[in-house]
Amino acid sequence: MSARKKTFKIILTGATGAAGLSILRSAIADSAISHITVISRRDIPSSIPSLDKVTRIAHNDFSSYPPDVLSKLAGHDALVWALGTNSMGKSEAEYSRITRDFPVAALRALDEAGVRGEDGVLRMVYLSVDGADTNGKSRALYEKVKGLAEKDLTTYGSKSSSLQVYNIQPAYFPSDPADIATTRSMLRRIVEGTLGSLLIALVPSKTIPVE
Repeated sequence: MSARKKTFKIILTGATGAAGLSILRSAIADSAISHITVISRRDIPSSIPSLDKVTRIAHNDFSSYPPDVLSKLAGHDALVWALGTNSMGKSEAEYSRITRDFPVAALRALDEAGVRGEDGVLRMVYLSVDGADTNGKSRALYEKVKGLAEKDLTTYGSKSSSLQVYNIQPAYFPSDPADIATTRSMLRRIVEGTLGSLLIALVPSKTIPVE
């Protein structure tokens, strides 16, 4: 008798952003992922088909998770943190609250609530950025804060053998055109399109082509 294939239930934040939507699509197509629970302020974009495999929990405060939310996350194997924001025009305190404080608060809340997979482990995958500086000395705000977030998460995860933290450092990649049309205001489309084109032209090593 063959052993039952291990499948995973994942929690995903940031599913309305470029990275989060790409992760969501990949997770939907992956047979090793049995269920995706999306935590988001906004509805899942219409470009994502409605499936039993995907559940959305409407949630506005990513610094706090009440019991009714945590109860719906029991039995999940992993938290994939793709929630983020552009650092432009934000103070360090504001950007840190979203980029650093929120993911740490989520990991702590899930840990203290005892959220674990069938193997007794909770995995945290944090979507950081290429060039993230865990020493916090980078002049680029996003590299500094993302790096400090990595450090905080790794430190928290090291306190228990039932926690595993993975920090992923992708380069920039543009949003899918279909997603831009349904998730971005006209101003954001113009700004992101202009900045993205400049980055691709000036620093190609920091970009990932999307096929």
